[in-house]
Amino acid sequence: MSELALLALIRSHPHRAALARRRGEHVFPALQRLEASGLVLRTRDSYLLTTRGKQELDGYRALARVVFQALRTNRSAAQPSSVAVVTGVQPGCAGRSPSR
Repeated sequence: MSELALLALIRSHPHRAALARRRGEHVFPALQRLEASGLVLRTRDSYLLTTRGKQELDGYRALARVVFQALRTNRSAAQPSSVAVVTGVQPGCAGRSPSR
């Protein structure tokens, strides 16, 4: 499980039992690594995101939002008319030279 997914899971389900129900017992070694790196704080029966953990999660989400927006913009910009302008070849005219 990625660090981002685990931080998001802790934010939504901080209790140990809820984490175990969602992901099983194999999640706890990863939680110990996050705790050692200072992203998570363990209390008696729950896990809390530290300020640094919240900043990391917010940063990951902001980056994902920017990348998604850029991919969506690039996909809509690559319409057949713009492809013809850039390459000089009309779609469906493979193998023929561009008309002059």
